[in-house]
Amino acid sequence: MNRKKLMYASLALLAGLCLAAFALSMARAASTDEALADLAITLKAPSHVAAGQLYALNLAYANIGAVAAPADSWVSITLPAGVTFQEATGQDGLPLPPDQVTGSVLLWYAGALPADSCWSHIWITVRVAPDAAEGDILNATAEIGSSALDADPVNNLSNAASEVCEMAGSTKQAQAGQVKPGGVVTYTITLVKAPGSVETAADQRAVTLVDTLPPAEQATFLGWVGPLTGQYNGQTLQWQGSLQAGQPLMLQYRLGIPGSVPSGTLVTNRAHLFWQGGEMELDAVDVSVYMDPDDHMLGPGGGKWQYAYGVSIQAPPNAVTQTTRFQFRPLFTQDPPPDVPQGWQFAHRAFELTAFQFGELQRLNRPITITLGYNPPDFAGLNHYNLRLWQRSSPGEPWAMLGEQYAYQYGQVTVETDLLGEFVLVGQSGNMIYLPRLNR
Repeated sequence: MNRKKLMYASLALLAGLCLAAFALSMARAASTDEALADLAITLKAPSHVAAGQLYALNLAYANIGAVAAPADSWVSITLPAGVTFQEATGQDGLPLPPDQVTGSVLLWYAGALPADSCWSHIWITVRVAPDAAEGDILNATAEIGSSALDADPVNNLSNAASEVCEMAGSTKQAQAGQVKPGGVVTYTITLVKAPGSVETAADQRAVTLVDTLPPAEQATFLGWVGPLTGQYNGQTLQWQGSLQAGQPLMLQYRLGIPGSVPSGTLVTNRAHLFWQGGEMELDAVDVSVYMDPDDHMLGPGGGKWQYAYGVSIQAPPNAVTQTTRFQFRPLFTQDPPPDVPQGWQFAHRAFELTAFQFGELQRLNRPITITLGYNPPDFAGLNHYNLRLWQRSSPGEPWAMLGEQYAYQYGQVTVETDLLGEFVLVGQSGNMIYLPRLNR
């Protein structure tokens, strides 16, 4: 019995030692992994390129590991068959020729990349062979490495493919990458047909453009811009026509961003080209919706907005027909306005209040109440009973006084108006007879 107990105790001790050794080896392995550099590389290329034309490959690399990479780190790219290397530039825009060229392989010495380094970029410009056939796929491969072990060898390689297509120069762009609710975005689609391998006088192609619009709750179609227009069916835009080689066509249209679209929304739409025997998707266009502290949304139900500048607005129901973005901006914070109404003195308060609903509104459906607070000691010498708000629609226009305060309170001016634009607080030292502003 004692022998059995001793044997069991020995086995238990042995098992414990094995588990401890295994845990120690795992800990060492983990600490070893953490101590390795992690070289990473990405390669981007246009999805479509044209025969005989230039295009650029974007090679980006970094050490995303916890320790520095050795001094012999390198990056390389293997160019596709059927292209000719033209030049390479760094992220500063200066020429950056490869350190080694071996056939279609270009290599640069990256040096000792620090831990958690920023991404570096190399742009490699190549030319497609003039006799490249429609539909050919041009594959490029980028690689990064060094003499040391790497924590994640998988991200040491990156591939990018481009298809040869005579419509490769066609693009879609938005006038801006960001827009506020209530704003308008203009999109431009440029259709380009490159010459074929054998250009003739009749070198043209019948093309159909189909542009899928964002969901209706994100964007409203506001119409075409310019002489070239297509059809609109509520979900897509469509244009059909013939393209002549070397003669680009441009279509433009506008989308309004409803005030109900929340900040942070990404408004995306895509366009496709179709022709006999082929099709091509243009790069998707993303526009992000944003707001800043100077913006506030008010809807048909009305509401109140208190701004840190000491201004509040109270909107009654139906002042606007749909959710509208109001924007506040202080004016003349350093110097007084140069065109203060004659006989009045600047009272150190001026601001701009605008509203946007698929463009800027000039007037509201019903008057809003504007209350402007002021610090009485700042206006010593002015008659507080004669402090008045004046308004103009835009800079350069003459100021015009708003009507009487509908309620007087020491330390604030309160008026009602359905006009928007620039507002300035002015006063006078003596008594003055004035006429209230007449409605336009």
